Amino acid sequence: MEPVSVVAADFNLDGRIDLATANRDSGDISVLLNSPDECETPLLERSPPCLTILGDNPLRLECGTTYVDPGATVKDNCAGDLTRSTQIASNVDGQSAGSYSVTYSVADPAGNTAESARIVLVADTSPPSITCPQTVTVECKIAEGAAVSFEVAVADGCDPEPSVRCMPDSGRLHCYRRRREQGGVQLRCRGHV
Repeated sequence: MEPVSVVAADFNLDGRIDLATANRDSGDISVLLNSPDECETPLLERSPPCLTILGDNPLRLECGTTYVDPGATVKDNCAGDLTRSTQIASNVDGQSAGSYSVTYSVADPAGNTAESARIVLVADTSPPSITCPQTVTVECKIAEGAAVSFEVAVADGCDPEPSVRCMPDSGRLHCYRRRREQGGVQLRCRGHV
């Protein structure tokens, strides 16, 4: 006898897949309760794997740091632990502020798939660091003052070329009559962002 159609469903409500066939020649319908098991017959397995993202979602990352993915776990009702089969696609750039995504995807042996995404928010919340020069002392020999040159170093985890502005600027004349009479001018640097 050749079956005309096959239906898989839980006919007796026991939580397991049952199989029903309709036969062309005899017009009979056969019902096989609890057989075959959906895990033993991949064509009957329709449940996708359960994919769980670990850690925060969205995840916040300080700009200038390296992104380390917390990962995901995958369980399948028939295949068990599929965590090692998970494919990860990421465009996270920890050196540039912005919103990024990490996509996790997996398929079980029956071809059922699961996919989920994590959002990664890269933000620059730390101020730049400023390194001031040593105290500079110059002697004022003329009434207009003395030119003082100095360098201030600045670094930022997210901006490769942060700007710095010094007041007064390097190379300008510095001197005040009162201080000149005391033998010179001292310039001190204080960092302020």
